[in-house]
Amino acid sequence: MPTINIKQENVTYIAMWLLLFSTPMLILIIHASSNSNLDIDWWTIIHIEEILGIYFVAFLFHNFLLAPMLLYKQQTGRYVCSILILVVAFIALQSWIRPIMHEQKRHRPRAEMSMTQRYYKADNFRDDRPRPQFDDRPRPQFKEPRPFIGPAELTNTLALIFLMGMNLGVKLYYKADKDRNRMEQLEKENLKQRLNYLRYQISPHFFMNTLNNIHALVDIDPEKAKKSIVELSKLMRHILYDGDTNISPLSDEVQFLQNYIALMKMRFTGMVKVNTDFPAMTSQKGIAPLILAIFAENAFKHGVSYKSPSNINITLRCHNNEFILFTCKNSKRKDGAKEKDLDGGIGLKNVKNRLELIYGDRYHIDIKDTEDNYKVRLLLPLENTNTNNKQRVRLTCWRN
Repeated sequence: MPTINIKQENVTYIAMWLLLFSTPMLILIIHASSNSNLDIDWWTIIHIEEILGIYFVAFLFHNFLLAPMLLYKQQTGRYVCSILILVVAFIALQSWIRPIMHEQKRHRPRAEMSMTQRYYKADNFRDDRPRPQFDDRPRPQFKEPRPFIGPAELTNTLALIFLMGMNLGVKLYYKADKDRNRMEQLEKENLKQRLNYLRYQISPHFFMNTLNNIHALVDIDPEKAKKSIVELSKLMRHILYDGDTNISPLSDEVQFLQNYIALMKMRFTGMVKVNTDFPAMTSQKGIAPLILAIFAENAFKHGVSYKSPSNINITLRCHNNEFILFTCKNSKRKDGAKEKDLDGGIGLKNVKNRLELIYGDRYHIDIKDTEDNYKVRLLLPLENTNTNNKQRVRLTCWRN
C-alpha cells in the first residue's frame, strides 16, 4: 500500500509538470491559429521554459530533500533555514541572469512581418507630411541602478513559495492516506499478533512447566508459590488486556519482561546464568507492546542447554527520553539440539513486519549470529502514550 501511494504521488507531480511545461506553447499555438496575423514568438516560449526549468529544479530539491526533513524527520529548524537559503539563492540567481536575459531580448532577431503589416507599410500608405526635426546630438547616458528585488523577482519568489507550499500539501495528503492505511493494517496485525503470541510464543508447554513448578512450590515454599501465581496472572493480564494498544508505557513493558524472566528462571538449573540490567524507568512515553518479550523468549528457547553452561544477557537503556536501546545476547547450544520454531520459523519476520507497520523507517535492528552467540540490538523511538484512546479487546473477541 505505501508503494501505491508513492506511485500515485509521483504520477501527480509528473502530470502537473507536463501541464506546466506544455501550457505556454499551447496558448501561443491557439492564439496563432485563431489570428493569422500573429506569428509564434519562439523566443518567448524558450524564455518561459527556462524559467519553468528553474522552478522544476527547485521543486526537485524541495520534494526529495527538504520536505522529508520536515515531514518524516521532524527537523523543523533545519527545514526553515534550508528554505530561507533556497529563497535567497533563487533571488540572487534571478538578479544575476536578469541582465543576461535583458541583453538577449534587446539583440534578439525581429520577427518577420505578417502580410497585413507589409500591406500597411506599402508606399500607398506613405505619409508625406513634414516631420518635426529633433536634435540628434549625442547625450550622456545615465543608467539607473536596478534594485536587487524588482517586481518580477518578487512575483517569481512568491510563486516559488506557493509551489513549495503546494508540494507540502500534496505530500501531507498522501502521507495522511498512507498513515491511515498503515493504521488499518496495524489494527488487523495487532489482533493476529496477539493470537499468535498466545498460541505460539507463550507455548502451552511453557505454561504447563510453570504451573508444575508452582505446584511443587506449594509444599516447599508456599509464599514463593503465591508470589509466582501473582506474577503469572500479571503476565497474562498484560497480554490479554494491555497488549492490544499500539503504544504501551515503557514501565509496563519492562515490568512484563521482568515477570517473564522470573517465570522462565523457575524452569532451569544453576547452569543457566541470566543477567539483566533494567534501570529505573521514569519515562512517561512508551513503545510497541510485547516486542521486547519476543526477543527474550527467543533467547530462552534457543540459548539454553541442559547439558552445558548457558548464559543470557538482557540490557535496556533509555537515552534523553527520546529512544531506547535494547540488547539481548545469548549463548548458542553446544549439544546440537535444535528446537523448531512453533510459529513455523517466521517469528523474526513477523516482528520486523510489526515494527515496520508501527515505526516505518524510524527504528533500527542489528542482529549478529556467530558460532557461539546470538545478539540482537534494537533501537526504538519513544512515543507519547494516550491512555484515553486505548481500545481494550473483550474476551468475546478471543472466543470468536
